[in-house]
Amino acid sequence: MPVLFDSKAIAARDNFPLWQEFVASAFLGMKAEPTGVDPFVARVELSNASGTDVATARFPGQRLYRSKAEIAHIVHDAYCVAVVESGLSQGTHGDVSFTARPGDLVIIDVSKPFDLSVSGEGTKLSVIQIDKRQFAQRLAEPELVPVTVSTSSGAAALLASYIGGLAQCAATLPAASAGRAVSIACDLFTLAFSQQATADLGAESVHDARLAAALTFIARNNTDVGLDAKRVACHLGISPRSVYDLFARSGLSLAETILSRRLEACRAALIDPAHARRTIADLALDLGFSDISRFNRHYKARYGETPRETRARMPRREQGTQFGQR
Repeated sequence: MPVLFDSKAIAARDNFPLWQEFVASAFLGMKAEPTGVDPFVARVELSNASGTDVATARFPGQRLYRSKAEIAHIVHDAYCVAVVESGLSQGTHGDVSFTARPGDLVIIDVSKPFDLSVSGEGTKLSVIQIDKRQFAQRLAEPELVPVTVSTSSGAAALLASYIGGLAQCAATLPAASAGRAVSIACDLFTLAFSQQATADLGAESVHDARLAAALTFIARNNTDVGLDAKRVACHLGISPRSVYDLFARSGLSLAETILSRRLEACRAALIDPAHARRTIADLALDLGFSDISRFNRHYKARYGETPRETRARMPRREQGTQFGQR
């Protein structure tokens, strides 16, 4: 994801002044005031998916606000939703006071005054900013009510996981996929925040988001030999049977998905010069396989060659001494 702001690349004396300029331009006229935290360390990465900005941000304690004066100059009418990963913040949004804790979703209507005090230890957020026009066909009156929602379960949990995953891959999505990804986020967004949302709104999007969340969880944990339906179910807040059904609808079983991700990781490691001195067996064990014979069999079935043959195609100068290959 492209880095838009990194305080480590800026002289210390210029950090906060440049940060103030950055938040004003990147976050629709938002103002920033220091609260005495030193040194000031902040980083923001941002991508665009089908016209929708998705970002990750980490910054220390400070005051962030947008008054009526700044709002008067805003040309985009949008909702900004942040997944709070760490840190504590308190603020007001319109006439509502709120506290944002780790695990919360926070919704900000950019057309309303906003004032947030971030505590001294700072915060880390994943953020998506969606044009209100995206909700024209989802709500009769596009007014989303709560300011904060817990992500412990339901559509909010799916949305939080989905925003985090989208932030990581938005820059690489083709246009058609990016449009669908934003549509899914909008459906989950509406379900999580709107009191008007109906139970069947976005049923397909809920399925797609659950599948995306499951795939992200598998990608992050596929080196764990204990990864199974129970662990995925616990992460998603659904039953193991529902996990099996989720993957069955996608045309690939859970076991096949986990196996596929592990084989892909092993193949990438085998052709990576950084791992040239490690044995094939060692790589396979580290990447989630507990049975080397089974690994060799599945690898050849998938790629039409043995792991040894894959590694043999590396330039000789990049290969290390291969003890214990199988």
